[in-house]
Amino acid sequence: MTKRLSLALLLLAVPLVSVTPLWAQELSRDKDEIIYTIREGDTLIGLGQRYFVSPTAYLQVERANGLTDSNRLRVGAKIVIPTSVLKFSRLSATVISLRGSAHVTRAGRSMPLELGGRVTEGDVVETGVDGYLTLQLDGGSRIALPSNARVRVIRLRTYLLTRGTDTDFAIERGRTETTVVPLRDNRSRFRMRTPVAISAVRGTVFRIGYDGPDASLTEVVEGNVVVNVDGRTASTALPGGFGAAASSSGRVNKEELLPPPAFARPGEVQSRSTVGFALIPSQGAVGYHIEIAKDSAFVEIVKGARSPTPTVDLGSLPDGAYWVRAMAIAPSGLEGLPQKQQFTRKLQALRSSPSNGVDGSVRFQWDFGDGALVRFQLFDGSGSQVPLIDEPSLSVNELSVSGLARGIYTWRIGQVRDEQGRYIEVWTPLEPLVVDK
Repeated sequence: MTKRLSLALLLLAVPLVSVTPLWAQELSRDKDEIIYTIREGDTLIGLGQRYFVSPTAYLQVERANGLTDSNRLRVGAKIVIPTSVLKFSRLSATVISLRGSAHVTRAGRSMPLELGGRVTEGDVVETGVDGYLTLQLDGGSRIALPSNARVRVIRLRTYLLTRGTDTDFAIERGRTETTVVPLRDNRSRFRMRTPVAISAVRGTVFRIGYDGPDASLTEVVEGNVVVNVDGRTASTALPGGFGAAASSSGRVNKEELLPPPAFARPGEVQSRSTVGFALIPSQGAVGYHIEIAKDSAFVEIVKGARSPTPTVDLGSLPDGAYWVRAMAIAPSGLEGLPQKQQFTRKLQALRSSPSNGVDGSVRFQWDFGDGALVRFQLFDGSGSQVPLIDEPSLSVNELSVSGLARGIYTWRIGQVRDEQGRYIEVWTPLEPLVVDK
C-alpha cells in the first residue's frame, strides 16, 4: 500500500475531537469522489465489472490510490473512487406544495410546474414573483423555495456500489429553506451551494440565500452545517442558532442569529381588508421578514413580505386558519430565528356608510352576509377607550342614533364567532364619523 493510501487511512482514523467533524470534512470538500471500504473478496477488476461505467475504469481508481496490485486489497482498507466512474440510478424530487407561478427548465425547454410534478438531476427550478414551492426528496428531506428563487439540481442520485445518495443543489438566485432528514451513514452526502460557498449537512434545518457575488448567506435553525468557500480552505462549522455571510474573496463571517421577535398583539384575529402584523422591535434588527403558511411546518407557504419596520403588511388573504412566522434581519443580511404563532383570518367588511336620517339622527348600516349577532360601539373623538354607545346583541343590520352633538366620532362593529370550539370576538376597523349639524 502506498504512502498516499496510508495517509488517507491515518486521517480517517483520527477521533472526532475537532470543531469540524470528520463527516463534515469529507462532505465539505468540493471533490467528486467517494471513500469506499474494501470488503472480503473485493478486487478492483471485479468492482469495475459490476459497479463502474466501464470495465477498464478500475485503472483510473488504481492510479488515484497508487495501488500496484488490483487483485490484492486489504479488507477494511479505504480507497478513493471518483464518482465519474460509478454507475448510479437517478432520484427525483416531488412538488408537494405550490402557490403562484413556478416552472422547470429541462434540456433547454421551459415548462410550468404542477402539484405532484417531479424534478430530477440537471433540472433548473424557478419561482415567479408570487410563487412558493416545496420539493420533497426520496427519504423525506424538503427544500422550500419562496418567490423569485432559482435552483439548479446538480446531483440527485444513488450510487450502486455503496447505495449511498448524492444530493447537490445550487442556489443561483434568492433563498431556500431546507429540512434534511438525518443521513443514515457516511456513504451519503447532502450539499447546498451558491456560486460563493458550499454547505454540507447530515440532518438539520437551515436556510441559504444568494443575491449577488458577495451575499451568500447560511442560517442554521437546528442541527449543524459546515460552510466552505472554495473546497480547500478551512471549513466553518455552524451549530443551530448561528449563521455565516460568505463572500467571493473567501471571507466567512460567522455570527449568532438574532433571537425570535415577539408579536405585539399575539393571537389577534385578522379581520381588516389586508393582513398585517406588528412586531416588538428587536435590538440590532434592520428589517423583518414574515411568512404565512397553511401548516405549522411551513411546507405550504402562501404569502411572505419583508419590511424595514416592525409593521409588516401582506395584502389580502382568504378566510381560514393559518400559521405565521417572523424573523428579524441583521445588518449582515442574515435572518434570525423564527417566532411562530397560529392565527385566524376572518374578514369583516362594512358594505355601507353612515347616512343622515330625516329626523336629524345618524343611520349606521352594515352587512356581514351571514346574519350573526353583532355588537355596535360609538366613541367620541378624544381617544377614550370607553364607548359612548355599546349595543352588544343586535340581530339587525342597521341602527339609528339621535342627539349627537357636533364633533368627530369613531364607530365599529364586532361579531362573536365559534372558531373550532373557541369563541372569538372580531372587529371592523374604527370608522370615522363627522357630525356638523
